[in-house]
Amino acid sequence: MTEYFRAGKYLMAIDCFLEMKRMNVDYDNVSFVVVLSAVMGMSDMIIGQQIHTTAAKLGFDSFTSVANSFINMYSKMGYLDCALRVFNNMKELDLISWNSVISSCVQSGFEAKSITLFLKLLPKGLRPDQFTLASVLKACSAISEGFHIGKQIHVHALKMGSGEDDCLHGTY
Repeated sequence: MTEYFRAGKYLMAIDCFLEMKRMNVDYDNVSFVVVLSAVMGMSDMIIGQQIHTTAAKLGFDSFTSVANSFINMYSKMGYLDCALRVFNNMKELDLISWNSVISSCVQSGFEAKSITLFLKLLPKGLRPDQFTLASVLKACSAISEGFHIGKQIHVHALKMGSGEDDCLHGTY
């Protein structure tokens, strides 16, 4: 399945995933991550939702990597509400989870929501990286009070040692 995906043969990767079920081959979390990438390549929401149902029935939606793939899939296909629902139902969030949902909100025009999510991230013990900061600073540039919030985020980044990143310097 991975080889099909890497070759850009998304339908064949999905067919391989379905064939695994027919042959009673057990899925693992990597199987779901790969097939969801193929679904994104095809932009097929119906298949994506069917795979989500399968993952939920088998308990794979509780794997952080699989849930992150669902956030990514729903966001890229324009279903931010579904991505947020997956995010909000996750038991364990990693920085990829936060980065995915924050950047998805920015890309979907919900800049204030992305800043709110960033503020919720800070007390969780995860350290924002250059991707987090670039997304939230982009959000700041799109809202009226963003300049002041952006300055505060920049100071926070400097205190955390993230202010040296080239990515941040080009964001303002």
